[in-house]
Amino acid sequence: MKQRNFEFLCAAMLGFGQLCVWVGYDSESFILESVIYSLHEKNSDIDEHAGYYGQAVIFAAFMFTCIFAPSILNITTPKALLVFSAISYTMFPMGFLFFNIYFYYFTAVLLGIGIALLFMGMGAYLSQHSTRETIESNVSISWAIACCCLMVSACIFTGYTTFSPHPKQDDLSQKRYSEREIRILFGIYTGISSIAIVLFGVMPSKNVENSLAESEKKMGFMDSLKLTCSTIKSPKLFPLLPLTILGGFNVSFWLSIFPTAMNFTKANSNLIYIQAVFGLGAGLGEVFTGSFVSAMSKRVKGFGLKPTMLIGTISVIIYCSLVFISTPFEAPMRPTSEKSIWIGQRWDGKLKN
Repeated sequence: MKQRNFEFLCAAMLGFGQLCVWVGYDSESFILESVIYSLHEKNSDIDEHAGYYGQAVIFAAFMFTCIFAPSILNITTPKALLVFSAISYTMFPMGFLFFNIYFYYFTAVLLGIGIALLFMGMGAYLSQHSTRETIESNVSISWAIACCCLMVSACIFTGYTTFSPHPKQDDLSQKRYSEREIRILFGIYTGISSIAIVLFGVMPSKNVENSLAESEKKMGFMDSLKLTCSTIKSPKLFPLLPLTILGGFNVSFWLSIFPTAMNFTKANSNLIYIQAVFGLGAGLGEVFTGSFVSAMSKRVKGFGLKPTMLIGTISVIIYCSLVFISTPFEAPMRPTSEKSIWIGQRWDGKLKN
């Protein structure tokens, strides 16, 4: 096989592996708090906000592991990191097949570690299987495939909603998930995530000729950790903190808080495809914006820096403003029938607002 074809194969397999783990993670993040709330109504020993607490544990474990991820890479291989991360992505939804609160928090920690190792393994694997001339193309191939995850999630929600029984109009209320529904949905997520274990496991390991990755590892675990800590203290890192903090808040908001608010709003109960529409819209937005920035970067020097950040800032302000005026205040925390500030849905033939 020609080297360029071999590189394409490696990038595509990596992209499909990312797609599989992110389909499950994104889909379950959309409904996690709503599912936990439904379990709480059947078993009061389960905290009603354990969905949010679990995601907080995931983010905390991810943040902590990021400090050690480069050092871990120096004592193992990118492929091993990817396989471990796929296992962690698979174990989290598996716990919902027979829910146990202790196993839930354990797998949340494991998933946070897996997310950090996934991103580290992705970059290192692409470096091993790319040259200076092909790295941009291979990254684009991998991310183009992976970014279809939200659209696949939308298809799962659409298919499940279409074939599941719908309540009568008089019985519409906040979305509840039965134990059967939870097992079906999380069984699907477990199955899709487990495909990534196989894909990452069979990916080629051999470096390509003239790859960007060094053939020999020159540092051990502790030396690499010291280098990471010295980087954290670098003054050049501080200007990036506001952007990274905003990015963290933004991801948790659109991936978890806002979908939960839509589920908890009684006026949305007749919009049975709302989760699918949300996932499809977000996925199309990612693909469109990525394609636009890529095309403009070839024409305008530096377009991927300040111009892209400006576009992103304006987009965040617009969508957060629209969410603010269309979402009841209590909706992110609990099921509610209260009105939104301005924009609302129809309920029983009447406008909410």
